[in-house]
Amino acid sequence: RGVVVWFGGDDGEKLRADTWEWAQGARTLRLLATAPPARANHRLAYDPIRQRAVLFGGQGATGELGDLWQFDGSSWTLVATPNAPGPRQGHALAWDPATATVLLFGGRRNLALLQDTWSWNGSVWTVQAPANVPAGRHGAAMAAPVAGTPLLFGGRTATGLLGDLWRWTGGNWTALPGPGLPPARCDTALVADGTPQGLLLAGGADALGPRSDTWHHDGTAWSFLAAATGL
Repeated sequence: RGVVVWFGGDDGEKLRADTWEWAQGARTLRLLATAPPARANHRLAYDPIRQRAVLFGGQGATGELGDLWQFDGSSWTLVATPNAPGPRQGHALAWDPATATVLLFGGRRNLALLQDTWSWNGSVWTVQAPANVPAGRHGAAMAAPVAGTPLLFGGRTATGLLGDLWRWTGGNWTALPGPGLPPARCDTALVADGTPQGLLLAGGADALGPRSDTWHHDGTAWSFLAAATGL
């Protein structure tokens, strides 16, 4: 429908369960009869084949969540998933154009860092068994360019922040070398820029606090972009 959808979060006083859309410079609150329970540190990814926004997990009022919801533009639907990733927060979730599935990696459960990889095909979850696996982490960013495969960047471990970059392809993770990587951080935004191989990375937090820098990945290398006014 040409809109950006977001759900819930933490406003500093409470967890939220509201659904908003952004289109053509305006925000709209969607008043829906059914919605997922309030949460933060969940993840959303868009499935363009089935035309659904897919939401998984997060931190709820009583603990970490492992539920999966889909939004078709009109209503949220809770999807029963017997074989599913366990409850978690701060995981990475992104559409994988190569396999037409939503890819999930890692996160945190009861303070334990996870490094499992799952794919969702719109009906069932499948756990993957890659030979190479990134270190367990939470707060990593993951996205795929229009004509590429998902990239995973950064996050936080028990000992500090990460600034590594991994590519998911052919059922395996491959570490991509620097130099030129953005500085280590967690909770950054990573999105496709509309070009065949391009991704944009913005903000996040490092050891000194929130960041406002913007970076571009062209499928091969990173380049630094000046932060946009107001970030």
